[in-house]
Amino acid sequence: MELEESSIKFDPPKDARPHMPEPPVVRVTAIEDVRLPTVAGLERQLVEFYRDLLKFEWPDEALLVFKAENVSVLFTVGEGPPHRDDFRPLIVEVPHFADLIKAFNEREVEYEWQRGITPGTDTILLRDPAGNWVSIGWRAEVR
Repeated sequence: MELEESSIKFDPPKDARPHMPEPPVVRVTAIEDVRLPTVAGLERQLVEFYRDLLKFEWPDEALLVFKAENVSVLFTVGEGPPHRDDFRPLIVEVPHFADLIKAFNEREVEYEWQRGITPGTDTILLRDPAGNWVSIGWRAEVR
């Protein structure tokens, strides 16, 4: 069904306000920016994992800093085995959980499925290329 031509000329004025980009679709459960250790040489794998798979933003290619909706994940590059103060996982919420599981399966990424006690609280637990634990869950979009 085709629309009828408008009887009036509608030409909206250009919006003079500065453009505000959409925030990244991924969210990290944290109060402030998260710092994780890594060793030199894993930069490409970390970019593929965080930017390409999890959909973090990578605003500055000179730094290993990935931006989520609410905080940033900063990597400290060191030599030798990284020192970890604890082994708590980075908790990430993604709106594209089924697509992410499919991508992990296609790339043969190992993960552990964790069933929640209430509906919609299933998560997967895995290690990023630097060996840091990451817990990924589903976040419903509110429209």
